[in-house]
Amino acid sequence: MKKIDEAIENYFAPEEKKPFGMSDLIEMINEEISVLEPILREAKESPESAAQDDINIKWPVIKITELWGSVNNKDRTIIEQFSKNVKGNSVQEKLASIAEVIQFDPAADIPKILSTIVFLELLRSIVQEYTESVSGFLFEGFLAGIFGGQSIQITDVSGEGAEGQVGKPITDVRLNGREYSLKMLSPKTAIEGSFRNMVNHFKTYNEVVYLTVRKEKGDILDFYEFTVTPQNFVEYIGHARSAKMVPVLKKGQIRGARLANVLDGQIKVGGSKRNIIKVQTPEGKTVAKTSYAARAKKDPEGTYILTYETGEETERIVLSAAAQHLYGDEERWKEIRQLQQGSKEDLIKALMNTPGYERSRQFEIPRGYANKVSENVGSLDLSEQSLRGLAEQYAEKLRNDLIPIYTALNDFTNNINKYFLGVEKGEMTRKQHAMSARGDAQKLSTGTEKIVSKEK
Repeated sequence: MKKIDEAIENYFAPEEKKPFGMSDLIEMINEEISVLEPILREAKESPESAAQDDINIKWPVIKITELWGSVNNKDRTIIEQFSKNVKGNSVQEKLASIAEVIQFDPAADIPKILSTIVFLELLRSIVQEYTESVSGFLFEGFLAGIFGGQSIQITDVSGEGAEGQVGKPITDVRLNGREYSLKMLSPKTAIEGSFRNMVNHFKTYNEVVYLTVRKEKGDILDFYEFTVTPQNFVEYIGHARSAKMVPVLKKGQIRGARLANVLDGQIKVGGSKRNIIKVQTPEGKTVAKTSYAARAKKDPEGTYILTYETGEETERIVLSAAAQHLYGDEERWKEIRQLQQGSKEDLIKALMNTPGYERSRQFEIPRGYANKVSENVGSLDLSEQSLRGLAEQYAEKLRNDLIPIYTALNDFTNNINKYFLGVEKGEMTRKQHAMSARGDAQKLSTGTEKIVSKEK
């Protein structure tokens, strides 16, 4: 597999239309911080000091990389550091924590503000600037990174749990020991995968959690989950279109003389009345109810074929086209469903004896059905309006917190330089610069202690 940083110009090329992104937000914050320049200039006593370079906060740049999905590397360590505020052990808990992180926190310290801005820059870039398939791949590594620990992205079918699988594995990412198949989908896209790989997956594992991410209008990301197990396999993979209980029917013969006694649509069988479904001649022609009496009178010794209800019910399955594609017919589907409640080995053996497995077919879970069986585990608002408002609030907070520190640091550096390098005629003496530097150091200490105390 090509490295992302080598293929970024072609395979991972962003879409032409670039939406409002976090780089825009960072620029907004730097614009806010730029007010430091006139403040610094006013604080200087000499003309030379006014020529200082503009102060600009340098934001950390983190490259989007596939290495997030593996452990024990520099890029993984960095993403874990920037996502340490994202608490929780499940996807639902992580999403709830992210939703909190991207809300303005008036008590947030500078480390948290920087982490939030960088975190949002990464997340929005992943879902906005790349194609659907590439976004999904990057998001898998992103999830593994924010879960940390031994959570990893599965990029091929080698290694543990890959027996019999080819091409793209069922598991995309392993989070806290659970197997996840992640799908970044447009609103109308169905979930698809290899039926053979799905069956082979269950030779090793007992579940796979499907996490689907749907990008809705207004840049809202909706997250849905459902879990496929050996006990519910056919309910998800090749589900029935409909299933209901219907009466069990039976056929028998009736003499014409008796037809006159079934005008109410029922007949006595074994002492109980049963509903008549239809009456036919031996040639298969249906006899209308209104003709029963005439037939009985005209041909009392003739025989007719009677179809009636037995008083029992059976389940009627109507398979979807996708289910027929995988299982072949209703009986095979029902047989496999029955095996779900027994031994997993017997179930796997039966699944391997289906058209879907033998011919290596794709399964499909339509959008509508997936929504019906899924649980919404969270939403994220990545809209321009939401993120712009967050950036503006944090920019103001950073400006208020950092102005005293940057001012004191700039003055301290200036005075120290004058003390060691000497002064021009008519300026403050070297001793006066040393005393001023001492005062600057005290201001710097006070400002930094204020920020440290907030962090504590």
